[in-house]
Amino acid sequence: MLHSPNGCPYASAQWIAENSQRADHDPRSDWCYCRNRYLLIPVSMESKAGISEFLYGLLQEVKEKGGSDLYLVAGSPPRMRLDGSLHLLEGAPLTPEILQHWCHELYDLAREGIGGQPLRVGAERTMAVTVGHIGRFRCHVYRQRGSVALTIRPIPHPIPSFDRLGLPTRLAEWIRPPRGGLLLVTGPPGSGKSTTLASIVDRINREQRVHIITLEDPLEFVHHHQRGLISQREIGCDTNDLDSGLAALPGEAPDVVLLGELMRPSSREAALTLAETGCLVLASLSRASCIQALQQLVEEWPTSRQGAARMQLAASLLAVLSQRLVPKREGSGRVLALELLVPTSGVRQAIREGKFTQVYSIMQTGQAKHGMQTLNQALCDLVIQRVISRTTAIATSYYPDELQAMLDRTKAKLHHPILSR
Repeated sequence: MLHSPNGCPYASAQWIAENSQRADHDPRSDWCYCRNRYLLIPVSMESKAGISEFLYGLLQEVKEKGGSDLYLVAGSPPRMRLDGSLHLLEGAPLTPEILQHWCHELYDLAREGIGGQPLRVGAERTMAVTVGHIGRFRCHVYRQRGSVALTIRPIPHPIPSFDRLGLPTRLAEWIRPPRGGLLLVTGPPGSGKSTTLASIVDRINREQRVHIITLEDPLEFVHHHQRGLISQREIGCDTNDLDSGLAALPGEAPDVVLLGELMRPSSREAALTLAETGCLVLASLSRASCIQALQQLVEEWPTSRQGAARMQLAASLLAVLSQRLVPKREGSGRVLALELLVPTSGVRQAIREGKFTQVYSIMQTGQAKHGMQTLNQALCDLVIQRVISRTTAIATSYYPDELQAMLDRTKAKLHHPILSR
């Protein structure tokens, strides 16, 4: 028998066939194939902070390197998303048995975090766990090819400030009392929407004497009472389901409500209704642009109710932020490219009439006076500042021809050689 540096034995296929039924063989141990040999991983032995030491090391590595996601799928070594790209981590291809064991460990940690209450477990489950001194993670468990798989995302701590995230300074004005309304944060998955919303909640909590209620599934960022009073309610733990939590909101007398992703008609209806009553409502949508987010809020209603929904949205909209995280020019990290819609009288009128294409034209011309900004304007500025490359900017844009024309005009005006690359 050979041994790996961490003391786990390597064995041949013949040795496994002859010895895997030994009386002292731990049934929770498993075999991984590595370096043309089979590696025995004693998952039941060494542990740290309530989870297997190997999983603990993976989480620590992702956190230290600034990875945005850890992917654990049977048949593949662990992989980390760093600056938008996947990278292999050291280790053997994972087996279904190892992943199942890790899943149970994470379930146990999640149950501890909610006072030992049972988790709703199905084919897919998202939960949040705190792992020792490393920090907090959002874990999404799903099945593929009959095996458990996990996608694990670090939750930033401490909660980043507006300046660190690159959020506009005007945002602080929009969330000051007594202003109410609907503030939407949009963008594709992994664009930092949850972090932006957490930063907004943290800012309100530190500066305002208000009651904040969050409805979350799962509860990711943990806030503490500061100048504000904050009640964080996790679906399935603090309330039976989303609809029950939404129905209870009026009796809880909130000043600020965080609803997270508006995935269901009931949450979209509640967001508009609460915003109309003067409550500040913070929510997100996984849409690529401000315009697409507005269209989804209206067009998923029955045709007979879309007119009323447009009226509600036009009256209650506070602002829409659409985010993209774009790889930097030097290859170290990503930078925020932000599209920003401010509901001027012209924007509200276009929403009421359902003329969403006109909203984009208003955004293009409203940068100087109202602080609005299209994604192309944000990308163009980042290219001029040499933060991102022209190629990356064009690949990120959903109107690439328009962006190329903007960059060409700016290049001709400024005689800027960097705009060619």
